[in-house]
Formats: sequence, structure tokens, C-alpha cells
Amino acid sequence: MRSFPAASLMRSFCTAACWVLLALQSEASEPNKPLTEYTHTVWTHKDGIPSAFIYSIAQTQDGHLWLATTDGLVRFDGVRFVHWRPKTGHTALLGVVRSLCAARDGSLWIGTAAGLVGHIRGDDLTTFSVGAQAEAMLEDRDGTLWVTTEDHILRFRAATQEQIGTAITLPRNFLVRTVPGWERFYMAQHG
Repeated sequence: MRSFPAASLMRSFCTAACWVLLALQSEASEPNKPLTEYTHTVWTHKDGIPSAFIYSIAQTQDGHLWLATTDGLVRFDGVRFVHWRPKTGHTALLGVVRSLCAARDGSLWIGTAAGLVGHIRGDDLTTFSVGAQAEAMLEDRDGTLWVTTEDHILRFRAATQEQIGTAITLPRNFLVRTVPGWERFYMAQHG
């Protein structure tokens, strides 16, 4: 059985912790906070960013930002931008990189305009062809990689890079895009 002072001390500690959490939450979600109170940095071509057009951005677990650009794949470490080239695997220039997906295991998936899907682990790159420009990629909760092209959705076992089943053909009047941070595709009718 607890003594009265110990229970009172515990209640006081819990109350203080709740107040601190509430204060932090209100500070973090203050919608009327002016933008001048935030720190922001803009990088341009003169800072080393190699391309004026960025299709996709992903951040891997090691903290690197990856940029899918018209000039290929670019890695940013917080200080400098570097065109990424693999040490092994597909070592030719990747061309236009259209989509990125940071996997839960720390690796990175890339999709190119030439129809290649690549998997980067460390400095190694393995690629396979999906036959058309890779528009978007997404890893689901089960570790399956979903790849969309203009008119197909494909599924791959990420670990073995094998295609699961046949490609799902989409009607001609559908666009498929991913929304960052959401584990689903949105399909919108156009035309």
C-alpha cells in the first residue's frame, strides 16, 4: 500500500508532465505563428543543385534527401548536392528519374522515364524494366512495391524484385498518382 506522500508526489509529477505535453503540443500546432519565426533555406543552382526540375523527393533512414530530377538522381546530405552513381550494377547514366520511394529497410527505389525501376542498397543498384515510364512507386505495409506507369499498376516482391501476378491494366482515362505519406494510390478520371 502506498503512503499518502508518495501518491501525492506521483499525482503531482503526472500533472506536471501533462502540462508540459500540452504546452509542447500547442507550440507545435500553433496555426497563426508567423512564417518569420521559422527557419528556412532555399537552395538554387548556384548552391550546387544540378537541375531546375525536381519530380520527386524522398528521405532515407540515414538522413539523406534524394531528388529525382531531369538530370538523374541527386543525393543531398544537408551541405552539398551530388549526382549519385552506383559502384556496381547498372552503372550507365540513369537519365530522367521520375519517382522515388524510401523503403522501410533503409534502401531506395527509383523509377526512370526510360522504364527502369531500380533498387539502391548502399552503393549498389539493381534494375529491371517495366516497359514504360515509372510514374509513381509505393511500398505497402507488407513490403510489396507498387509501381504505376501511364496505363498499368505492377506489384513486386521487394526482397526478390519478382513481379507478383500480371500487370493491372487501367482504363485509358485514368491517372494514377501517389500522395506522399499515404499508403495508397489515388485514381482520378480525366479527359
